[in-house]
Amino acid sequence: KAGRTVKGVNFENLRDAGDIVELAGRYSDEGADELVFLDITASSDHRGTRLEWVERVAPQVRIPFTVGGGISSERDVEALLKKGADKVSVNSSVLKDPGLIDRLAAAFGKQCIVVAVDACRDGEKWRVYSHGGRVATDRELFSWVKEAEGRGAGEILFTSMDHDGTHQGFACEVTGRVADLVNIPVIASGGAGCPEDFYEALTRGKADAVLAAGVFHFGQVRIPELKCFLKEKGIVTAFDCATSPDSEESVKAIPYTDYLFYSVETGDTKEVREQMERIQKQGPKLVICMMGEEGSLCYDGERYHRFGIVPCDHLVDSMGAGDSYIAGFLTGIVDGLSIEGAMEKGAANATETLKYFGAW
Repeated sequence: KAGRTVKGVNFENLRDAGDIVELAGRYSDEGADELVFLDITASSDHRGTRLEWVERVAPQVRIPFTVGGGISSERDVEALLKKGADKVSVNSSVLKDPGLIDRLAAAFGKQCIVVAVDACRDGEKWRVYSHGGRVATDRELFSWVKEAEGRGAGEILFTSMDHDGTHQGFACEVTGRVADLVNIPVIASGGAGCPEDFYEALTRGKADAVLAAGVFHFGQVRIPELKCFLKEKGIVTAFDCATSPDSEESVKAIPYTDYLFYSVETGDTKEVREQMERIQKQGPKLVICMMGEEGSLCYDGERYHRFGIVPCDHLVDSMGAGDSYIAGFLTGIVDGLSIEGAMEKGAANATETLKYFGAW
């Protein structure tokens, strides 16, 4: 809100939590798996997401970046993707015009479309709200998530307004019901207070991912310690990676990291390779170092693999092709492909991104 990160309780009494760019960079460095940026007053103010905010944040993160707030057309989505977003989150606009989900999924692919659902208990039902929790609708939670899936939603971001900001744990029972209803990933949101709450949401709540804000903003939970806790409980995130081996928090997380990638400006030197080997010996299965115009190296403990270089660095930065390459590569690894196969998947992702924006 107004270029600052804010957090409230039950969607009210918002507190300032810091600069959006500073926090985004910090969470990326600490090993967050994704960053979700929601312009919470965009719909109520009858405007789109502030593109300049997205443009400031995108260069600071090396993880998937989802943006939401005030998105009401294909043109809005295209503008956000060009500014660096990887996915978009839609809420109020699709409650008013459910067909927008179909059109966005057809234009950009289901993997790009997250349908956010804010709901709270209303007697025996769960009523869905729009405009940042300000306006009650006639939609009921369970029928709405099922319809959203049928229309082409790639993920459901469910926030329990009753639990939001309370730090008393997630709405595990109702999240589990949502997860049982749909066959797409469900993200639990609202109520995180301690590491155990995340574990409960992922197990009892059957969530595929967990979103939290205040506990990170105000230092109650640190991302490296949380991931260590979850890994000790047998839960490893799909893209378990740290992005800055020089930061204090990421150094602590390295032994618990499966895939670590970072960038350097010095290129493919002996020092770079020695650093990659030192990092890999501490625990990661793969260490990936991005070196700008010289491409990227991947080290698996036995040998090096050079990534194909995506044409034109300025296009990679502005069009998201570099992030598409990394996302495709890591998806291939998690799906069990060989390193060479994952590299081909990454290159195909990057090519499609550039073709979409007419830059190939």
